[in-house]
Order: sequence, then C-alpha cells, then structure tokens
Amino acid sequence: MDENSQSSIFDGEITGIRFGLATQKEICTASISDCPISHSSQLTNPFLGLPLEFGKCESCGTSEAGKCEGHFGFIHLPIPIYHPSHISELKRMLSLICLKCLKLKRNKIQIKSNGVAERLLSCCEECAQISIREVKNTDGACFLELKLPSRSRLRDGCWNFLERYGFRYGDDFTRPLLPCEVMQILKRIPAETRKKLSGKGYFPQDGYILQQLPVPPNCLSVPVVSDGITVMSSDLSISMLKKVLKQAEVIRSSRSGAPNFDAHKDEATSLQSMVDQYLQVRGTA
Repeated sequence: MDENSQSSIFDGEITGIRFGLATQKEICTASISDCPISHSSQLTNPFLGLPLEFGKCESCGTSEAGKCEGHFGFIHLPIPIYHPSHISELKRMLSLICLKCLKLKRNKIQIKSNGVAERLLSCCEECAQISIREVKNTDGACFLELKLPSRSRLRDGCWNFLERYGFRYGDDFTRPLLPCEVMQILKRIPAETRKKLSGKGYFPQDGYILQQLPVPPNCLSVPVVSDGITVMSSDLSISMLKKVLKQAEVIRSSRSGAPNFDAHKDEATSLQSMVDQYLQVRGTA
C-alpha cells in the first residue's frame, strides 16, 4: 500500500447504533424485484433464491445453496394496516400529542377555581378530553379508537378536525382511528414535536403502518430431505401468506370505487387479522 492510499484512510469509531422499523421504501428496496408478488405461485419463486426442487436461483444464477444468500420479495397491501406487533407502542406515543395541532401535550395541572382536581392540558381545547385506546375485534385484530368521556357533552362536529388526515366521520363518543389516518399523522408530526418525543423514548416511524409486507427468501422456509435431495416443504407460513394474498385480492375485486370510512375500517381489520396470524406463525410478532 503506497503513502497516498494510506493518507486517505481516517480513524473512526462507532458511537451508537439506532434500530428502527423497516420503512415502506426499505422493504421495496430490499426486494429483488420492483414488482410485488401478486399470486400464490410466486411465493416459492426461483427469484427468491435456493433451495429449489430443481433448477438454479434466477436472481444470482447459482445452483449451489451455499453461494445463494436468498432474496426478498414483497406483497403490496391494497389498504394500509396497523403493524400488529407495535399497536400498543403507537397508542402510547399518540397519546402524548394533540391530534389537532400535533404538538406535545402539556403536563396535568391543579385547577382550583372550579373545583376540578386536575386536567390534562392539550394545545387545542376541543381535543383535551380525547383519549386513545386499543380495541380488539371478534377476529382478534387490534385497532385504535378515539374516545370522549361519556359524561361530557357531545358537540356537533367534534371529530371534524380529523378530516385533514382522511375522513370527516363520527357522531358518537367513540370513533375508530384508521391506519391510513395515522399514516398521515405520522408524516405531519413537526420536527419540534419529534425532538420532544425522542426525549421521552418515542420515535415516530412509518413502519408502525404496513402497506408492503416482506416475503422472505426460500432459504428461510422449512426444507425437508427426501432421497437425499432438499426440496421445499409445505411450510405453514407460506400457507398463511397465501391467505393474505387471497384476502388482498378479495378486497381489490370487491371495490367499485374509492372506499368510504366503513369500508376502510372493515378492509383494514380483515387484512390485519390475516397478517397478524402470519407473523405469529412466522415467529416475528
């Protein structure tokens, strides 16, 4: 090595590593193809690497298992869903901010003038009494719901401020918060609020909402050995991915236009239930 090449090498040290949820862009970038998987036959596609029943990997061209690292694909979901593994964390984070102005809520203070013991200060008065809770439906899918105290006076248009994130909907004390609305909220959280949230250990990430589902390489499926030849087994996780694909196709084929609020809710919960079951089987939930 000559002196010129030595002088261009600088000393350095790693001062920290930050882990986060994969973004939608990262999931697509990690995929071997820009085209999403849309049919169950593609779930053991030769493009996803070895092992295969016969033939070679159509991505790197090798037929030797030790030389193929495997290649990811992805499924594009027809509607955003909550990441089943991170709903509780998302709920805790969103509970810290005012959903109207997206600023951090202030601490509770003592109110003496009107006899109220204490009150949570929100930046916007009309949002001060709104709480967020995690609800599970009959299919086992969890979603977030906004709630006003049942003793409070229900004002006309009390949920109208949410229209900026998706839908002007709701005339009751509770209202579902759709994944597509949370996606918009996460995108719009200002830098100052993000900084304050990080001080409390929360980091807004678009990975809280799934719209692309990674499909793992063939090498991560369970193989069986028959007559000395390695072939793909009937992996239960592949069966669950087939159900996800089928449900996605049911949603697409049932639409005759843009989905309304109720359709968004029903589609998201049904698809999320399938994805949750897949993640449980896969062992990544």
